[in-house]
This record gives sequence, structure tokens and C-alpha cells, in this order.
Amino acid sequence: MSTYQLKEIATGKLQDAQMMPEWATGIWNCGIYLVDDPDKDLYEPVVSGEADDWTTKIADRRYTAEVRGFIWNTVFIDTDRVSQPKIASARAAAKDGVRSDTAVWKCGNPLTGVPIYRETSNAEMVEIGDAAFNYVQACYDREGVLIAAVADGTITAAMVDEGWPT
Repeated sequence: MSTYQLKEIATGKLQDAQMMPEWATGIWNCGIYLVDDPDKDLYEPVVSGEADDWTTKIADRRYTAEVRGFIWNTVFIDTDRVSQPKIASARAAAKDGVRSDTAVWKCGNPLTGVPIYRETSNAEMVEIGDAAFNYVQACYDREGVLIAAVADGTITAAMVDEGWPT
């Protein structure tokens, strides 16, 4: 088995499993497909070491941005891995009318970090949920752009630190 990265990852035209050739059997693992590619026309070799280093650096940078949080309506909203599902759940409850329209949400003072227990309407909770989703998605979108730059050989160290959502 050799490690190959799908050419389609870089172009955003990733093939699904049903469209893979019969001989393309292997294991899909976070953007890397382990497979024998006898014609070398569907897959491009990933240079061992260098691409892995970039991928790790980019994933680490995405994680840092993802869990950093953001400012919404003058308060800090946490987006760590514990907060994300809580926000999604509160958003769903607000949309479904299950959540009290005067429920308190724990935010933060963006200057001091001191917690703020703020009454939030259901409409505000939906806004927070949408903003959190869009923020986290933007982190993954940026990671995808950088991984594509690794695949086409245009990645630079400066690119890894720029362009992340705030």
C-alpha cells in the first residue's frame, strides 16, 4: 500500500465512494486514501514527511482558531469542544420553542474574561448558534484552503497564520 492524496481534494471536487474505480480499495483517513493506484492518474503521491508536517501544523492552527471563540453583540462566546454542542442544543431548543425566552447564557467579558450571565431571548440564542456554526465552519474552510495549497505546492509558513476568522 502507498499513501496517495486525492487530486480532487485540492480542487474541491472530491469523489464519493460509489464513484471510485473498482481497483481503488483501501482506507479513507481524513483526506488521505490508502490505496494502490496502478495508473498513477487518479492519485498524486504525498511526499512523506513534508506534507505530513504541513498537515499537522495546519490542523493544529485550525484547532487553535476553532476553540478560541468570538465576539457576538459585545460579549465573548466560547467555541471550545465542550461549548459547541451546548450552543447547538440551546439553538435547537430555542428554534423548537422548548427554551425559555428569558433563559440565561454564560458569555464572557471580552476585555477581562470575567463570565457574564446574560439573559438571552430565543431569537438571540438562534443568532449565537448561527454565529458559532459559521465561525467554526470558517475555520474548517480555511484549513481546506491551506491543505489545497499543500497539495499544489504553494503553501508558505505565513499562509498558515493568516486568514483565520476572528
